[in-house]
Amino acid sequence: MRAFEDLERFECVKRMLEDISLLSRSMKTRETYLQAIYYFMKYCGYDDLDKLMEEMREGRVDAGEVYRQYAVKLSSTGFAPKTVSIWLTGLKKLFRSNGVGVEEKVKVKTYVVNESMLPPLELLKNAVKIADIRARTAILVMASSGLRISELVNLKLKDVEIDSSPAVIRVRGAGAKERKSRVTFMSDEARESLKLYLEKRKEMGHKIDGESPVIARDDGRPMTVYNLEKIFHNVFKLFVKKEGKYYSIHPHVLRKWFKTQLISAGVPGPIADRLCGHSRYMAEEYELYTEEQLKKWYLKAMPNLTILSRPSDEDRMRREIALEAIRRFAEALGIDPLRVKIEKERELGRKLNLDEEIEALQNEIKKLRRGVNDPKKIVSEEELEEYLSKGWDLQAVLPSGRILIRKIT
Repeated sequence: MRAFEDLERFECVKRMLEDISLLSRSMKTRETYLQAIYYFMKYCGYDDLDKLMEEMREGRVDAGEVYRQYAVKLSSTGFAPKTVSIWLTGLKKLFRSNGVGVEEKVKVKTYVVNESMLPPLELLKNAVKIADIRARTAILVMASSGLRISELVNLKLKDVEIDSSPAVIRVRGAGAKERKSRVTFMSDEARESLKLYLEKRKEMGHKIDGESPVIARDDGRPMTVYNLEKIFHNVFKLFVKKEGKYYSIHPHVLRKWFKTQLISAGVPGPIADRLCGHSRYMAEEYELYTEEQLKKWYLKAMPNLTILSRPSDEDRMRREIALEAIRRFAEALGIDPLRVKIEKERELGRKLNLDEEIEALQNEIKKLRRGVNDPKKIVSEEELEEYLSKGWDLQAVLPSGRILIRKIT
């Protein structure tokens, strides 16, 4: 039994749960409210909730001040803003179920912690142009292959078929995050940069053979993840500001950029996941692709993965940035952008262009806000109880302070 379920020994909690049962049969909603009360007792030091409710009803304890103290404590403890908002809603429900009113509204600031920025093409171009040959090669390889930084550190020249187009990269399980081998590729411009980098290393006296690291220290020895991160940061810090301990652009966003470019080029999600090394449920049994199939799809996407030599198209770049922004917003609302795209393509019988995909996602968001043909809806705190009574289930508190609920089917 979970610790917070012992709270039912208090009469005031029983009354709250009875009120909830009249509104919703969802176990998730019940557990969410119990968690809220459990942490209220833990962080505010109350051990007798029935006594506290009585004192607040009689006016001996200021309910608004108790509510405010809980909000301050939660916010300073490190919980996510959405969690804080949901648990404050739970405490308010406890008060209301026991005849205690809370007039004071506590505004909880919502913010994004260490939000990564998807680098626009122009920024990557500028970064590559000012980087030295080693940093340039590392950026081009990661951006066009989807390698993790740890995988690039462990990559040896024997793992790269540098004379093929596109160059084949064989990620060995020992150096991969999930200890699973896979095949990916690098763009022609990354391959040419790597060749130039290897020539420079030969001039520096490095021994170049199959066991040599693809990216090496000045003395030819293998890099560490920290070494390579430092090289990336020294380039990216010239273009973006540091937020706390982190820059909004860092090595890992190159993987995100890689996958975004694949999807924009029409590469199916399962193929993109395979090239990135992302696990998918039952993928090993049912999603089997030959190397030639993977190469075919990669070649289709390679123009999108080329940073320096493709023609500038500012209008397309702006649309791609807008599309990525609306994808993130849709995901935050519980919408699957890939599902929306696939369903629209099936309806039209062809691939969507950027503007059509943006419009499809915008329409899906509008449906969600209106509650039309969608099991989710956004409501205010004042409307929450009414919808719970109609069979809806609390999902999350959005940054705007409004609440995402879902119809139980």
